[in-house]
Amino acid sequence: MSNLVLNTFTSFSFICYPKDLKEAAAADLNAAKFQIYMIIRIPKISIDSNSLKVFRSHIELVLKFKTDFGTFNETIKCQFCDRDHTMFNYEIDKLGKSLKIKDGTEEFTFRALFLQGEFSKPIPAEVLYIGRAYGKNGNRTAFDRLKSHESLQRILADHTYEEVIGDIAIALFEINAKLIGEFIDMTNPSEDLFNLESVLLLKNPIAMNQVINITEAALINFFKPKYNDILKNNFPDKTHTSYNESFKLRYTSVTVEVDQETLNIRLFTKHNKYNPYDLITYVLTP
Repeated sequence: MSNLVLNTFTSFSFICYPKDLKEAAAADLNAAKFQIYMIIRIPKISIDSNSLKVFRSHIELVLKFKTDFGTFNETIKCQFCDRDHTMFNYEIDKLGKSLKIKDGTEEFTFRALFLQGEFSKPIPAEVLYIGRAYGKNGNRTAFDRLKSHESLQRILADHTYEEVIGDIAIALFEINAKLIGEFIDMTNPSEDLFNLESVLLLKNPIAMNQVINITEAALINFFKPKYNDILKNNFPDKTHTSYNESFKLRYTSVTVEVDQETLNIRLFTKHNKYNPYDLITYVLTP
């Protein structure tokens, strides 16, 4: 008997506030094609405007975190380059959401969320909604999908009125996949070898849109986000046309890996939390 595992994983990721989606889409984010996105709730993060200390090698700031469980502060050290940091001018906006650094005629703005991601400890991120963006030929990214997104607008509206403390953010992921084949029982090696070769030697073993669809379905079923209505309780399903190639090609299981370390977050819902050391695994065959 052989195992043929479809392993999908995030190869590039990015996080921002909804307000910054347009600017992020215009930036050169390594030309990544973000196909999976998560709308998440994170602590409210701000910069203490009175905490700035400037040294030659770095600056120090205090980040303030507000959650339903209280408020806490953390002092961070930020090094932006190898130059003398005392040569720059610094400005923190009134809300403490951004740090602006001026170098002569050039200006660079860093969100508090970016500073947390680069220089602070991981923060909890409650997954509220998971979606996909691919299009017929892979020509649509999550930025395109989120331009006018009903669920995002609903979440932002609900968040305004709910008695919760935090901010809404968007986590975006580029997805890749690989096939892993192994023998676990050599009682019938010729049949097992044929099954493995019939898939592994295909030029395109599984279409990318099916990879995106099965990744989305697995993540939704794992987290069961509050604002997702489908796929919460019916995955895997052989009749679901959006990812049924996995069954036709006789994959034994699908595994999903999410890089939350790069974003410096810890993904969770009331139903589940993601452990980066454990694969999200679903068996596709009995």
